[in-house]
This record gives sequence, C-alpha cells and structure tokens, in this order.
Amino acid sequence: MNKKYRVMSAMLASILMVSSTGMTAVMSASATDNEVSTVEEVEELSVSFNNQYASAGEEMSVTVSGIENYSLIWYVDGVEVSTEDTYTISENDLEKFVKVEVVSGGQVVASQSIYCSNLPVLYIDCPDFSKMNWSASHDTYYDATMKVQGNSQYTKAKQLYDGAIEIKGRGSSTWGLEKKPYKLKLDSKTDMFGMGKNKHWVLMANHMDGTFMRNDVANTVAKAIGQTAMDSVFVDVVVNGEYRGNYQFCEHIRIDENRVDIFDFENSAEDAASAVYKSLGIKDKEFKSRLEDYMKENLGWMSTGIVEFEGNSYDVASVYADWDLLREKIENNAGYLFEMTVDAGQDPSNLKTNNNVQLSVVKPEFTATNDEMMNNVKTYLQNFENAVYSKTGSTTIDGEKIGFNELCDMESLLGYWTIGMTFMNEIGHRSNYLYLDENELKFGPVWDFDWALGNEIPGWPTLDYNKCINQGQLAC
Repeated sequence: MNKKYRVMSAMLASILMVSSTGMTAVMSASATDNEVSTVEEVEELSVSFNNQYASAGEEMSVTVSGIENYSLIWYVDGVEVSTEDTYTISENDLEKFVKVEVVSGGQVVASQSIYCSNLPVLYIDCPDFSKMNWSASHDTYYDATMKVQGNSQYTKAKQLYDGAIEIKGRGSSTWGLEKKPYKLKLDSKTDMFGMGKNKHWVLMANHMDGTFMRNDVANTVAKAIGQTAMDSVFVDVVVNGEYRGNYQFCEHIRIDENRVDIFDFENSAEDAASAVYKSLGIKDKEFKSRLEDYMKENLGWMSTGIVEFEGNSYDVASVYADWDLLREKIENNAGYLFEMTVDAGQDPSNLKTNNNVQLSVVKPEFTATNDEMMNNVKTYLQNFENAVYSKTGSTTIDGEKIGFNELCDMESLLGYWTIGMTFMNEIGHRSNYLYLDENELKFGPVWDFDWALGNEIPGWPTLDYNKCINQGQLAC
C-alpha cells in the first residue's frame, strides 16, 4: 500500500459515525504494505414500535437499534407524557398522534410517531398531494406509498398493505368539497381487510353526511335483502404526516368475481393480446404492454377477429384459445356494466334512450369502438325502456311480445327500488348502476347515499319523500 492510501486508511479509522441515515464503513488503523484493510458494518440507528396498532389500553414499546445508551420521551399531540420505557394508550389519547423520541448525549437522535385509533389507519405519502387536490380534474394518477395499520379486528399481514400505490381524485359534486374522495390503485392485488383480492379501491369522504353512516347502513341493508353492494371498512387517514379525517375504505365498483361477477371483456382483451404476442415468438415487454392497451381501447377486433396494430395485421381468432367463448358472450349480451348519470356524455362510451335517460358504459370502457357491441346494448336497453313505458308492460322483439319482466331480473329491480324508496335516495340522476349479463338486465350495485334519508345540505337539493311516494317518479 502506498503512503497516500496508508494515510487515508488511518484517518478513516479514527472516525466512527453512527447515524440514522445509513451504514458506516470503518477501516483498520494499522494497515501496512502487506496488510489488507477490512470493512465493518455498523448497525443503522433506528426506532420502531413493537405494536401493530395503538388503541386504548395498548402498552406501547419500541425497539431501538444502533445505539446502546439512550432514554425515551413519549409525547401525545406534542405534549410530553412519560419518560418510561413503555407507554399505555388511554381513551383520551385516541384520535391523536403518539410520538417517541430517542435521546442520547442530550440530543434527540431518532423518533417515531403512530396515530392512535380503534380503527385501521392508512398512512399515505404522496409528494404531489397538494397539486392533486388543487386540480379541477381528477383524471391523473399520482405516485404514492401506503402503509396500513391494523386494529384488534385486522391483524393479518395479508389483509393489510405496505407498498407503492397510485392515487387520484374521484367523485362528481364531492370533488369540489373540502374533504375530498380518492381512488387508489395498489401495486399488487391485495385482500384488503378480507374483502377479496383486488388492486382497485376507493376512499369515500362522506363529507356531506355528518353521521358518516348513510352509505354504510344502506349497503348493509341492501346486502341483507340480496342486492349487490360493495363492502367497506371505516378507517382513519394520514397523508404526509397530517391527519385528514375518517374515511370509508370501499370496494371500487368494477367487474370482478368479488364485486360485479360477470364476464370481463377487458380481461379477454389482455388475454388475447398475450396470445398474439406469444405467437410472434419475440421478447419485447414494451411491445406487449402497448398491444394490450391498444386492444382494450380498440375493440373492433372482437367482431372481425383481426387487430391492426403499428402497421401490421394479426389474426386474433386463430391464436386466441377463447375466441369462440368471446363471440358467444358478445352474442348473448354478457359482460356490460352501466351507470345512469347526467354526466354520461363525458365518458368514452355513452348513450341516451328515447326517453332521454343517459347512461355510460362503465365496462368495457371503450365499447363504442365496436359497432356490433354498442348497437347490441343500445337495442337491449331501448327494448327494456319501451316495455316499461308501454301500457301493456311489453314490447315487440322479432315479432314476439316480450314483457319488461322477461328482459330483467325482477328480484334485483324490486330490491333496488326498495332500497331507493326506503332511504329516500335519488334514482336516475347519478351513481345508479346496472349490468347486463346473458341477456338479462340486473340492477345494482347500490351506491351513493350522501343525500339519502332527508339529509339537509345547505345549497343542495333535498328529496321530497312524499313526492317520490305519491307520484312514483323514477327520478325523484
């Protein structure tokens, strides 16, 4: 070893730095020309809670690593409460932050905080959170991370989450309110709180409902009478270290075996794209991703069997094993999710019936790119409306009289109407879902009860229960 490197080795050997930001390399002090310098890893300084959650009666303790001589100071919402090794959460500590500081040599060398709640807690870190909240549009996803803190009911790691997510705003009228709702997309499918594996979830703010109960109660009653409804769990939400309020963590309405269990054309598009890609015998994941996106957004190939992509034609029908099944589902009108909404015109696939009922084809989102599929759903929905509005309750299809009760699942229609009337909820304005499966129209999932049960919201219309009952209006 030359003189310059012997001096550097000696200088580094005289320094031992322990910090919470990383590992420190320490080189031997007595290296000679024939000796080899050694590297020793010094443990990173850190503090972590030993408890999965912080609810009333829980004795909190921490593990401190990277340092031997230290003391602890406990705080609740910034007020010092203890210098003991542990701290027991009281009822008064609920809905507050508990912070522990590690002190050594008269200085705070590490700290950690936890939010005290009897509910699960979502910790979301999103650098662009303010930018997202100030945006008039909520079409853009922003990168974030989310860690879910369970409670006494939810302790299994597989039902919680700790990892990357994407987040964006959601809602129509509610997006303009102070407490905003959000859509979450997890990095991987997770069985959140035991509600079934999925990437897609929503955080409902319930800002217009001071009780926070209307959506939950309506969904519970709907499921009790056999209606399709989304599961949910109440949670507390912390974003970038700041408490943002109580939210309802809920399943996102979409086609899935745990949600709306019908045929999924968009999944078929992905599978068909994979079959085409495999038949090419190439290895280009970016090409495969582009092809999948294209085939989900341009559904014409589902009728022709041929996809035109980036200057080439690919015979999907000859390489996709489930081609015959796909064609059968199209012919039997299986796999369409709709929303009745006055905002339907903003969506890629929308339609208006002869009686000016506006609907958006939620899934598959780009149904309008396939004339056959779009005409099929338009015809079916118009036939149903014609039958409903006729004096006989029927319409003529291919020369045969068909009653509206033969075109829909009457149990779901009656159940949906019962929930709407019982909870005095609007029907036909927004957030009314229905789906078409194997030539049968079904009503649900029930959704959006912020205005229900006579909720009086300053500046917003409130439903007149007597008007709904006495006049029997579809859209109250």
